[in-house]
Amino acid sequence: VLETGQSIQKVQKVLIIPALFALLDVMLSNLLLTFAEEPIYRYRWTGEEDMIGAILLERVVSIKNRKSKAILAIHTMLRDALVYGFGLVVPTWRITRGKYVAKEAVPAGTLQGMLESLGLAQPKPPEYKKILKSGITNEAVYLENVDPYLVLADPNTPIDRLNAGESIGWLRPDNLSNKLEMERQYGVGYFNAQYLSHLTGNYGRSCIFADERNDKSQVIKDSQIVDISRPMDDIEYQIRIIPSEWGLGSSNSPQRWRFCLTGDTIITAAHPLEYPFDTDFQVICCAPEYDGHSAVPISRLEINYGTADFVNFSFSANKMYHERSLNGALIYDPSMIWEQDMKQPGPGLRIRLKRRAWGGDVNRAMMQLRTESGTPQLVSDALTAIGLMEKFYGASESSQGVIRSRGERVSAKEAGDASLGGLRRTDRVVKIASTQALFDLAEKTALMTQWNMSEGTFVDLTGRGEQLLRAEYGDEGGQVYVKPEDLAVRTDVEPYDATSILTENPQAITQFLQLAASQPELMQKLDITR
Repeated sequence: VLETGQSIQKVQKVLIIPALFALLDVMLSNLLLTFAEEPIYRYRWTGEEDMIGAILLERVVSIKNRKSKAILAIHTMLRDALVYGFGLVVPTWRITRGKYVAKEAVPAGTLQGMLESLGLAQPKPPEYKKILKSGITNEAVYLENVDPYLVLADPNTPIDRLNAGESIGWLRPDNLSNKLEMERQYGVGYFNAQYLSHLTGNYGRSCIFADERNDKSQVIKDSQIVDISRPMDDIEYQIRIIPSEWGLGSSNSPQRWRFCLTGDTIITAAHPLEYPFDTDFQVICCAPEYDGHSAVPISRLEINYGTADFVNFSFSANKMYHERSLNGALIYDPSMIWEQDMKQPGPGLRIRLKRRAWGGDVNRAMMQLRTESGTPQLVSDALTAIGLMEKFYGASESSQGVIRSRGERVSAKEAGDASLGGLRRTDRVVKIASTQALFDLAEKTALMTQWNMSEGTFVDLTGRGEQLLRAEYGDEGGQVYVKPEDLAVRTDVEPYDATSILTENPQAITQFLQLAASQPELMQKLDITR
């Protein structure tokens, strides 16, 4: 029972139907099915002299991608592209220094050494002990995701041509410890980190996006944070400038520079972008719903927001009606019953009658208000709207793993064609995403690894190009040591073939293999077992 003056809207809750989540999950699963297969980046050589180097580069990059967990950042980029219309990722070469466990030989005693040299004692096997050494523990390309809400893009440039714009920027949450470590590790181009120590609490946060993403961090400008927390907001800004006009050199040719403003007050980084980003901004964009003209495209999910709102309203209205029916809308005469008894519903409810109602007709004291519901039709319309959303999005029931029961029997060909037809609608998204983002990521990762890698590593011979590697290094052994100079080759990126992974007809392939197995001439040319 509501108190007098209490608004009913304050106690009602909207029922959210996760239809958009299901559509997003289908498309995102299809994208990961294509891009998450190892190796994530595949390279091919441009000349015979680069053949072995290209295969080794693919092995090295694959190892480093696993250490840097690149697939997680790629997943976030693809999800942002489907939800917000575009996703951004920043590739950065990062060197991790620390300690690692090694072994060191224990020298033999003086007496034992003399006896062994005179032949009076049998040589003992060498003994080792564990020690801690300092050095590089990992060096790889790390991918940093950018929140689409916190991007400072050039409004005069379409989203698919960011490198044609004059600048690109974004806000990146950071902290004082990372700023000091970055300045200590890289030195040149990084400065002023020691002057950030006075920015305690929320004073290191930026005011530009103060109200944009509080729903993500749950931290606002006025929240009380202990003094030991030193959050800092970096505004990363990359712009094409003429150094002589900015007083940053004598060159009159345009160059790409990076600036970093921390806490809206102190510049903590300023330097020209290094290879391979001296010709492109250090940002990779994925916008599968681009139109070639807009700076911010409309996402696939955003198109269905209105329909999803109607679905939520329909189910919420039906829920509200049943709640009202179960609770009961009562009309009663306060002169015949005690109102306090009605405010305590529960098992064994007892409502007392006042003296004037004793011995009379109890039905006159209280009755239930009859209401007719129109919500069943709303639920039916909502189910129809969900079906329309699936058609608009290109996520059929079969691609979601759902089989709807039908009155008539569905042939295998009809079911297969429907499933393949739904998957082919996703091929466009896969192809555009691979061309826009994955191709550039693979290319930049290869160039950064070739230029910045300082220590060698062991790679497996098994995998793609195994026969070529064994012909070069021999059949014995399962690994080979790769030096940084072995990767100095010219390579190209293999395109991602979405069709062969998602939409090939398995029945057609089976029939082809059966035909090939029945022909002796084809059997000699095809390795059906593999």
